Amino acid sequence: MERVRKSCGFLHGIDVSSNGSRGGLCLAWLEHKRIQLKSFSRRHIDVIIDEEDEGHKWRGNLPENNIQERLDRGVATAEWLHLFPDFQLQHLPHTFSDHYPLLVNTKECRERTQKSFKFEAWWVLEDSFLNTVKDIWEHSEGDFLSKLDSMKEGLERWASQIRFSRKVKKLLSSKLVSLLEEERDEENIADLIDTKIQLNFEIEKD
Repeated sequence: MERVRKSCGFLHGIDVSSNGSRGGLCLAWLEHKRIQLKSFSRRHIDVIIDEEDEGHKWRGNLPENNIQERLDRGVATAEWLHLFPDFQLQHLPHTFSDHYPLLVNTKECRERTQKSFKFEAWWVLEDSFLNTVKDIWEHSEGDFLSKLDSMKEGLERWASQIRFSRKVKKLLSSKLVSLLEEERDEENIADLIDTKIQLNFEIEKD
């Protein structure tokens, strides 16, 4: 434990050696403090800390301020956190030790939430499907995998446009039916003409 503590830059500390691969405790601090050791075991270190500058003492294991936390944690420098800002730290199951193995995943979080590509059967029923596939492939650059990525993005964008167009046409058709059921006046006729023009425009897009 002393070697680990010093390798982390803590010159001052109290170490409780491990029993093989089990246990091991360390209480470490950076600055020189007046530490009075009361007792220790394989599971605890009891000390009194004398804060000379502030003129008081405190003790960490009294019932009113006792804090129990998982001791299996990761330590990183500011430089490392800057390189891997989206890291994940995961506690893995253990079988032979009372400590949990730690798995650090440095991949970006957005890779975990990336939406998977799903080819939808209705696409092939669209008249523009084959021409869209051909156009995307011919204008894609890079190797085969890069072209596949471009195809995926292009088809998703094309399908999204079709879904949006259908939604607009459905709304315009519903509005047109309502207008036809209303009494005719100047405002009604103007809305009818405008709605029909918009609906024809959406239909011509197909």
